[in-house]
Amino acid sequence: IDPAFREQLQEVYETYIRMKNAFVASDASEIQHRAKEVGSALQAVDMEFLAGESHMKWMRLLETLHAEISSISDTLDLSSQRKAFSIFNDAFYTAIITFGLPEDTVYYQYCPMANRDQGAYWLSEIKEIRNPYFGEEMLSCGETRETLEFK
Repeated sequence: IDPAFREQLQEVYETYIRMKNAFVASDASEIQHRAKEVGSALQAVDMEFLAGESHMKWMRLLETLHAEISSISDTLDLSSQRKAFSIFNDAFYTAIITFGLPEDTVYYQYCPMANRDQGAYWLSEIKEIRNPYFGEEMLSCGETRETLEFK
């Protein structure tokens, strides 16, 4: 994977973290704003840095990422935003483990009660659980399932 692609993915991750933190705060308006930033960062990713199967895999993931970030930014309904966020997270996690980041520690966290007890994941920049699916209701509900170290 071209390091330039990883740098672009890092930009997406950084905008994602701001959106995730808006979910933790349960601020639908801020979530909508931050989702638009994530969408812009995704648009800015230059796929020319990928070739062959890597390019095809990114294209498949990008379809889901764009659809779900649009769903998040098109509504102020927090419940709908959180549902789309859970789907976005599955695709974004796959992108990060497939392509990597230049240098970072990412915590892959899980709440068993999210999505009406179906469970859902999210990515975090901190080890402490700050649940984006319940916010202040159950801020520390969840666990770290994986620690991704990029160097």
